[in-house]
Amino acid sequence: NLNQNIEALKYFKMALSLILKTDDKKAEAILWNNIGIRYRGLKKYWDAKNSLEKAISINNAIGEKQSIAQDLNNLGNIYKDLNEFETSIDYYLKALEINSVLYNKYEEVQNLNNLADAFLSLKQFYRAKTYLDRAEGILNGMRADQLKLNNLKTFSLYFTNIQKFEHALIYKERYM
Repeated sequence: NLNQNIEALKYFKMALSLILKTDDKKAEAILWNNIGIRYRGLKKYWDAKNSLEKAISINNAIGEKQSIAQDLNNLGNIYKDLNEFETSIDYYLKALEINSVLYNKYEEVQNLNNLADAFLSLKQFYRAKTYLDRAEGILNGMRADQLKLNNLKTFSLYFTNIQKFEHALIYKERYM
């Protein structure tokens, strides 16, 4: 995974140098987002944050709301990795707000699962369960296997944290 991140980063930077010679701001923002994700994978959080902030700035300028939501979610992931859960929650909530307005159910579920995970890390179990339930409600009408697996895994973590091990096992068996 480390080598894949290094290799991908190299190619994204090469692509960025070519895109900067054009006026394709959307492609530039996508590349900054992808560069940020790769830096996160390398645990270079400052570089990841700066790359994602560049993506957000460009996306704001060109009005790409969906891309802004993805960038915000990715910033939330960085702060979660840094154990700055309150800040990660702020970013996830901003992303969720945009995705709700855009009716992007897939991304909404991702944001809700991320919020639940962050609240679990803060031992705020009631709030985690609220977001898990919301995500599950949306997932019931969707075909999104990976999101469903993430939701089941987070439910299992929730029940483990509140020491309801039988429920945790049920959810774990559903995603295994």
